[in-house]
Amino acid sequence: MDAIASAPAADDGRAIQFSGTLGEFLPIAISNFLLTIVTLFIYRSWAKARERRYLWSRTRFIDDQLQWTGTGLEMFIGFVVVAVVLGVAYLGFVFGLQALVARVGPLALLVVLLLYVGGFYLYGLARFRGLRYRLSRTWWRGIRGGSDDPGFSYAGKAVGYYFATFFLAGLFYPWAQAKLWNQRWNKMSFGPLDFEAHVTSDDTRGAFFGTTTGVVSGTTSGVFGATTGSLLEAITTSVVGVTAGSGKATSRSSVPGGFSTRASAGASDGDATKPRAQFSVMTVTIATAARPRRPAERPKRWDRSMRSGCSRRSMRSNRSVRSSGTESNRISGGATG
Repeated sequence: MDAIASAPAADDGRAIQFSGTLGEFLPIAISNFLLTIVTLFIYRSWAKARERRYLWSRTRFIDDQLQWTGTGLEMFIGFVVVAVVLGVAYLGFVFGLQALVARVGPLALLVVLLLYVGGFYLYGLARFRGLRYRLSRTWWRGIRGGSDDPGFSYAGKAVGYYFATFFLAGLFYPWAQAKLWNQRWNKMSFGPLDFEAHVTSDDTRGAFFGTTTGVVSGTTSGVFGATTGSLLEAITTSVVGVTAGSGKATSRSSVPGGFSTRASAGASDGDATKPRAQFSVMTVTIATAARPRRPAERPKRWDRSMRSGCSRRSMRSNRSVRSSGTESNRISGGATG
């Protein structure tokens, strides 16, 4: 306490200063990202330790930098433990729930509710102990932070706030986050000094409702735009042969795919010096609906086979004629001889 009280303030009057730059942090972030991808997210814990080591070393509190003493191996072991616990819970939920429904029946709903309560409890406990671990690995002038509270009471209160937020359709979220933030930090300490947090719902309400309004407005606009586009497309394709304006001549150009565009133009017969062309609105019409059906054409393979058959027959008849001619010539020659 004496070291903290006697420490001089920073030059600009701020107790906490950060001197890091994007040029220093960007190579660390890129290399961590590539190594995490190559190692199939196994390097993620070491990447976080490396990033925190840099960020803590560039953070100056009063007159000395902070120091991160955590290691990647510690965080990796914690990650494995959490993954095993959540994996076992998930497998029990998926496979065990079916057996419970078949045997117990309606009581399976109670089991599902208990599983949800357990999941929220573990989530709240993980958030509390994650903050406690980060403070315990943060050093300043040989002093570290932490907490002696195991976090069980905080996890129980977090379950109540989560369910209240759910049943109130998310409206209680700003108040719940403010309450949980204060309860987490008020249980922490740094050296002999305890933290004091006094966050109110006014600090979180504006950001929450602003974000919610933006998301809801964007989703509504997207759904309305898609619905309107589909409706206009259906109306346009259902209009057949609708033209606007009066005119004497009509020009029509076909479009591949069975559609055609029709435009009518009109001009007065007696006034040639003032040509007037009144083009109607181009309308897409389905030409195949009014076009009479053509008789089915014979396949080209059949025509070719018929042609080849006819040619073969003609060739055979020609050969028979030639052979009969030669035989008659031989007979006549033998008779004369």
